[in-house]
This record gives sequence, structure tokens and C-alpha cells, in this order.
Amino acid sequence: MKRLLFSSVVLALGLIGCTPEPLIDDETSQIPPVYSEPFSPDMEVVEVYTDAMQRNGQFPAEVIVEMGNYDKNELSRGELVYLVIPEGQEDRYSNGNDGGMIVRIIAMPGEEIAVDDGRVIINGAELDAFYGHEYYWAGGSEAEKVTESALPEFQVPDGHYALSGDNWWRSPVNLSTSAIPAEFIEGKVIGQPE
Repeated sequence: MKRLLFSSVVLALGLIGCTPEPLIDDETSQIPPVYSEPFSPDMEVVEVYTDAMQRNGQFPAEVIVEMGNYDKNELSRGELVYLVIPEGQEDRYSNGNDGGMIVRIIAMPGEEIAVDDGRVIINGAELDAFYGHEYYWAGGSEAEKVTESALPEFQVPDGHYALSGDNWWRSPVNLSTSAIPAEFIEGKVIGQPE
């Protein structure tokens, strides 16, 4: 009996020790900051056409995008990007929606990503961030956490990113569509107009 108990404790500790630490992003803000600096020639005000970024009705109707930002800077998880789906690619990448949209970077090239009980899992570790869990917003002041959704694990190909709006079910580009080629990302959201 003692051997069985000892073996069970050792097995449990071994399993706990094998669980990857969560990926924590507690620095990314859901709402872009107000941008009050002078504009450079590569900055544009872009209209946010859908409620794909809404979690509580507070996301701005317009954002400021620095076009070509990623020609000189690396992409990072959690960043808001301006994505343009080329005509003819919309069925494959964005549920039939072409043109520009604002989405968030969820997973990077080469990472394994899955969704389990509405939670984003990257390389076996839970993404501990406000955008690491599915929410459903249909108006009102708060979104509901969704715990039913699942997505089998897949690897994000080189030169691609897993992207989504913060309100997954309303986002034309989301984790269930496809990893998106980097060349479709035209700029980084740096803020919202005053």
C-alpha cells in the first residue's frame, strides 16, 4: 500500500513538473493609447470597420497605423497590426472578407498553437493574457468568457502568424481560419487619435 501511495505521489509530481509555465503577457493593453505626437509620413488613420476588436464597446472607431513598421522592426505577440487580405485570397484567409482589418498577433512562426476550452495553448503552455481566452461580445458593457471552443493543435508555418480579433467570433481573421502570411501585414497600430 505504501509503495502504491509513494508511486502515485511520484507520478503526480512528475506530471506537475512537466507542465510548461504559462506564457504571460501582462503588458499588452487591449485599447491602443491616445497618440498625440506629430505624424510622420508613414502614419495613417485607419477606420476599424467591424466589432472584431470589441470586448466591452471601448475599442476606438479609428486607429493610427505606422505603415511599413515591420520592414524595420520585428513582430511581437500581442501587437495590433493592420492586415490587408488581397483580393482573391479572402476565402482562404478571412472567411470571404478582403481588404484591411485590425487584428492581434497571437502566435509566431514555428509555434504550435491550439485552443482548449476557449484557452489559447502555445507550445503546450497556456497563454495568460486577456487575448489568450475566447470572449463573446454582442453589445453591453462586458464580454462573456467562452469555454466550449476547441481547435486542434497546428504549427504556424515559417513566414506566417496566427492572428485574430479580440472578439473571435466576429473577427474575419481568427485562429480557425488560417495562419496569415507576413507580407499581408502592412503596419503596426501605434495608438488612437485624440
